[in-house]
Amino acid sequence: MKCNGLQINMLMAAAVCAVIASNLGMFVVMAEVMALCAVFLTSNSKEGKLWFALGRLGTLLLVIACWLLWQRYGTLDLRLLDMRMQQLPLGSDIWLLGVIGFGLLAGIIPLHGWVPQAHANASAPAAALFSTVVMEIGLLGILTLSLLGGNAPLWWGIALLVLGMITAFVGGLYALMEHNIQRLLAYHTLENIGIILLGLGLGLGLGL
Repeated sequence: MKCNGLQINMLMAAAVCAVIASNLGMFVVMAEVMALCAVFLTSNSKEGKLWFALGRLGTLLLVIACWLLWQRYGTLDLRLLDMRMQQLPLGSDIWLLGVIGFGLLAGIIPLHGWVPQAHANASAPAAALFSTVVMEIGLLGILTLSLLGGNAPLWWGIALLVLGMITAFVGGLYALMEHNIQRLLAYHTLENIGIILLGLGLGLGLGL
């Protein structure tokens, strides 16, 4: 782990910057830095390439979403976006781009292809970081985008509720059949991600 100390410190620093970011563009940039650091913590080059490819796809979708937000609202500042979306609600096209982009980072099923492989081919401390930091930042991105403006359509909540149910059920099912401890951690993390999505979807659906 000594040789990976720089990547781990950069990953943690980028994650903290993402959490405290007041600008969606900065959030996406810091999430990208964090994800790139995480990719290099995988020991298997094949699985690292899969994660790298999926991660860049997610980032591309998020960049497109940010560009559309800038075109529509003239800012990426979260406070200003929240105010302006109360008059002009967020479009479902941008929301879908954000959910897919952040969903790839969070490992939401069916966007979870990298999750078990990355956990299995990383050291135990790195795998723990994937579960407790990297995937949670993706979930935070979905939460942030969904709550902007405070007037989410009902079907957003239903969509997240369904994704949460699938992710929790499939993650828990695979965890019951898994014997590799790090892949087991990955599937339990997916189960927890699904449970959190259930709560978010229910809250959006009820207008909370």
